[in-house]
Amino acid sequence: MRIIGFNEERRSGRRGIAGEDLTSHIWSSRIFYDVTPDLSVQVLGRFGLRRYNEAFSERNASFWTVGAHVGWRVSHRIMLGLTYHYERGLATGRHEPQFQDDTSYVNHYLTADVDRELTERLSLLTALHYELNSWTSGMAGDERNGAHEDIYQGEVRLRYQLTESLQELAGFQHSTRKQSFEASSIKENNVGIGLAMLF
Repeated sequence: MRIIGFNEERRSGRRGIAGEDLTSHIWSSRIFYDVTPDLSVQVLGRFGLRRYNEAFSERNASFWTVGAHVGWRVSHRIMLGLTYHYERGLATGRHEPQFQDDTSYVNHYLTADVDRELTERLSLLTALHYELNSWTSGMAGDERNGAHEDIYQGEVRLRYQLTESLQELAGFQHSTRKQSFEASSIKENNVGIGLAMLF
């Protein structure tokens, strides 16, 4: 379970502020195919469920995703990637017009990345992401009726190969998100460090 924060709940009829919690369950599969030694394609399929606490249960949703990733090794040290995902989410709120809170959506996700080997052990990954959420609510009084959300994100990551099976990671990510019905955008900065181990 992930605690999202506090939000205006609508189920009680008082529209008070309550804690909003989310649990997600996601099943996914990928098919990998090497077109040539330098060109690879991945096809992604995904299905998931999002479950909120009772105060926000009209936001409970099921969703599915289809997408593709193309990876092209331009040279011995440079790899380019391009990804597109289409996702459709259907929320319980679409059948509960009294709450005017239908979070159903269509999502388009596009990313381009460059992975460059700086040395035999050190790599630099840079990526740009764009995401468009188009809310599909048709309810009068729902702020998402006819609305959309734009998300822009950039990231830089360093990867250091400590051993054959152990990598050290460090990165920085900046994102800006703006919903059409909100006056201002939200900016986020994330810094991360970690280890990745291959078993």
